[in-house]
Amino acid sequence: MTALREGTRVSPIGQRVPNIDWPQKSTGASVYSGDVVLPNMLFARIVRSPIPHGRILSIDTDGARRIPGVVAVVTAADLPDRTYIHHGGPLSDRRVLASDVVRFVGEEIAGVAAETLEAADAAMREVAVRFEVLRAATTMAEAVAPEALPIHPGGNVSLSTHREWGAPDDSRTAAVTASGTFRFGRQTHACMETSSVVARWDPEASVLEVWVTTQSPFMVRKELANVLDLEVEQVIVHEVAVGGGFGGKSKICEYEAVAAALSMRSGRPVRLVLTREEEFTATKSRHNFDITLETSATAEGLLTSRVANLRVDNGAYNHSGPSVMGYAGHVVASLYRVPHVVVDSELIYTNKQPGGQFRGYGAPQVTFALESQTDEIAEMLGIDPIDLRVLNANRQGDVTLVGWKLASARLVECLERARVEIDWDRKRAEGGHGRGVGLAAAIHVTGANIYDGADRSSAAIDVLGDGTVRVRYGAADAGTWQRTLLAQFAAEELGIEVDDVSVLTMESHQTPHELGAWSTRGTYMSGHAVGTVARSVAARLRGHAAQVLGVDESELSLEGGRVVGPEGSVSFVDLVNQFESGSLSITEEITIDVESVNRATGISNLSGAYSFAVQAVEVEVDEVTGRVRVIDAVAVHDSGVAINPIGMESQIIGGMAMGIGLALGEELLYENGQSMTRSYIQYPLPRASDLPDIRPIVLGDPDPNGPYGAKGVGEIVLVPTGAAVANAIAHAIGARVRELPASPDRVRQAIVERDRAEERSFGLVRRPNRWWIEAMRRAYPRGAHRLL
Repeated sequence: MTALREGTRVSPIGQRVPNIDWPQKSTGASVYSGDVVLPNMLFARIVRSPIPHGRILSIDTDGARRIPGVVAVVTAADLPDRTYIHHGGPLSDRRVLASDVVRFVGEEIAGVAAETLEAADAAMREVAVRFEVLRAATTMAEAVAPEALPIHPGGNVSLSTHREWGAPDDSRTAAVTASGTFRFGRQTHACMETSSVVARWDPEASVLEVWVTTQSPFMVRKELANVLDLEVEQVIVHEVAVGGGFGGKSKICEYEAVAAALSMRSGRPVRLVLTREEEFTATKSRHNFDITLETSATAEGLLTSRVANLRVDNGAYNHSGPSVMGYAGHVVASLYRVPHVVVDSELIYTNKQPGGQFRGYGAPQVTFALESQTDEIAEMLGIDPIDLRVLNANRQGDVTLVGWKLASARLVECLERARVEIDWDRKRAEGGHGRGVGLAAAIHVTGANIYDGADRSSAAIDVLGDGTVRVRYGAADAGTWQRTLLAQFAAEELGIEVDDVSVLTMESHQTPHELGAWSTRGTYMSGHAVGTVARSVAARLRGHAAQVLGVDESELSLEGGRVVGPEGSVSFVDLVNQFESGSLSITEEITIDVESVNRATGISNLSGAYSFAVQAVEVEVDEVTGRVRVIDAVAVHDSGVAINPIGMESQIIGGMAMGIGLALGEELLYENGQSMTRSYIQYPLPRASDLPDIRPIVLGDPDPNGPYGAKGVGEIVLVPTGAAVANAIAHAIGARVRELPASPDRVRQAIVERDRAEERSFGLVRRPNRWWIEAMRRAYPRGAHRLL
């Protein structure tokens, strides 16, 4: 792929091509949805619930309407009675605006639009809502207690499943069993750009236009049409720059529909930009998990079984909870070769903001438990943790218990490379006393076939009359290098430079249908789609050039905007201007060979490729304060060919930094249903000074199913990080933290419990260098203070 083509041109595949959007972003020229200014535009705010659970008795908007400058107010009574997310299916349980019951603090009740933002703020405060306060269940334990009120009709368990894959292997006799409960907290996406939209309703054309920060323009289009009772063709999504997504902008949120409804009510464009506090308290978060896990292994270290119980905090509504829970169970059965896996899962409603799609999609939560317990098994058997993983690692050609077909799998190579790069053998031998090393492995899909159409993608390429090449693709680039990769794919097949390709994304009326950038599908699906259509364009150009030059097509190649033959060439410009339209435009749809999820068994090959990763870290732990600092980090990834090494390395570094944040400090906290983390003051993100020099290593082995040999990298980059940090902490202090993030108080508690256990086992003899401190501590309450 990286060899020289004809002449001196180098294939753009595998090259360190600069991001094509860097000039615009670095100079401030990129236009985000919040930058869009339309004539006669209004400004909007959302009225939200101040209580976690209550029945709405009345909504009085008269006071808001009297505020000077207020133009429109909408409540649930002004919208069609439609549920959304899951497209109105059995699991759909949410409406855009609450009408009868509020189920979490921050739930949307009404929208207001005014001439100025100040007037909108004033009107928001004047909407009077009377509630009957209901008892709230803000934890999973409260929600399943006998006295709990139902958050939805039917009870507080939204979904429960039992899965059993494989069977006990009679040739493997379990010698050890580790069991424990692990907890993983909630995080917010913390995108640089808060959620925002500009909506404009054209009453004459009956068309709704939206400029929205989203990863999935066509999903937003479909859901807006659903909740507003429009035809899909009546909704147009326009291209804007997107300031981060991480899953949080994968589907419709409520604010898009509120802005659209206000525009339809007022007949004027409406801008709605969420505040950072709203991002923290009202948008979807990562689901918190409670995981009870039991792992058994033979004396030689072969895994015999894994039994997991997953309790998933759904928040107030389903959103992505059912599929997040289901996917997490698949990971339990797929990371290693294990003959028998049982997973029982419960998705529990609570009176908190709902969980949603978040980078990793349930995998970071279960991987924390799986990889923590893998280390525990290794310790029980006296086997090096890396050796235990190598023994049980999936290999190329394996099929996991849930049907994942591993056409490429370099997990063993990842483990061995991490061993060398982190200097594992020496640091494990020297570790302890506040310093330790740990690692964890991960597996992740490259695009999961969990929605209708997720196995398909479409792209279009135009060769215009001036010879320029344009790619049209319906997804968004939320920081994933999507637009740059699209240009590389087209340039590769058409024999031109990346700079000679323009890219149009998101424009729903100009790009073919595409579900968007989520589930690590961006590179994989776009590579197949754009590569396919580019080859069709190249074939059409060669075919026409063969007639012009009087040679066979097989003798022609594409170089530098020309079709070149043995004795002559013809430019793209001359060729396309001979077509009746004066240009050449081709659209293609591709379908990848995957299976739909089997709802009965949970077994299916739901992805075209599967990526692996191993991350290793070294930590220092202050045993007095419990503070943990990561001082070295290595990330080894089996993600196929790096189409653009700069982009892939950036994803790995940024993703692991995000993983360190969720491992050590990022957590949404609540008290009586009220969010205690409303800004970055209460929610510490890692700063540059908190991070080590993260070293990304890409093995680069091609996947036979991937476009140009590529697999996905966008989500797996943070899946193993939390577990790796937790294992390093355990090595450093000789005690295990079973809840992430490993905040100082939780680390200190682990140290205290370790010391208590040592005291019970060995009394004062265990740590002679501290015996006098312990003796005084015990003697002081018995009267020793009188001697001082």
